[in-house]
Amino acid sequence: MNKNSDISPAGFRRPGCNCCHNSPADDANELTRRQFVSLAGAGAAGTIAFSGLTWSALLERKPFEEYKAIRKPLVVKPILTYEVPTRRNQTSWRSWGGIQTEKDAGAEMERINAELKILKDKADFPVNILPVSGVRNNKEIGNVADLQTADMFIIYAAGGGMNMFDTLNKTGKDI
Repeated sequence: MNKNSDISPAGFRRPGCNCCHNSPADDANELTRRQFVSLAGAGAAGTIAFSGLTWSALLERKPFEEYKAIRKPLVVKPILTYEVPTRRNQTSWRSWGGIQTEKDAGAEMERINAELKILKDKADFPVNILPVSGVRNNKEIGNVADLQTADMFIIYAAGGGMNMFDTLNKTGKDI
């Protein structure tokens, strides 16, 4: 007997009994455990990957654009946090920022809306940007009507205190 008779052309040892020169791998209908696990794993992965695919869908001839995924738009809520300083005698009363009056806050919200419109037009994904809300304290955050409809917040901080961030963070939405 040739010692190499139980070695396949690929160089792997064939399974089977060496004493009677019987090699079950010679039978084309038999699989090794390794081959079975490999085929079963590939079949499971294919089943998961193509779970929504049907023969009728495969046979239909549609343009490629119709197969694109339908994406839900990201809903963004911009919030300007600010405070309007009030005059106090014999002390420094103005904040260091550019918002000194309600008119300044309104102008800043208009600039923010304009910038976000440009960003929305350039985005390569669907996005819905809600109007900017200006808040001066935690009580005003609770009065923002569309706060719960947003997927995330963009905060423009121009004063108003740090505990407003804690309040917004408690909503569980991205900031």
